[in-house]
Amino acid sequence: MDRSIRTEVCPSISLPLVKRILCNFTPDEFCLDPVPGAVLEEVNAESPIYEVIKGMWRLFGEVLELL
Repeated sequence: MDRSIRTEVCPSISLPLVKRILCNFTPDEFCLDPVPGAVLEEVNAESPIYEVIKGMWRLFGEVLELL
């Protein structure tokens, strides 16, 4: 999901709201398929906290290499 497209199409819908909607989606007779895991992963990857955690793990790996 491209951030610029999301903000252009519907600027009032924030990333946390998109994530909440996707996570709470339950398949029904109108849409039988669940939200694909890849979509949820992309939404998580766009989250600022995800970048912080990813950076922490990278730093942790570098520290372990020094030991």
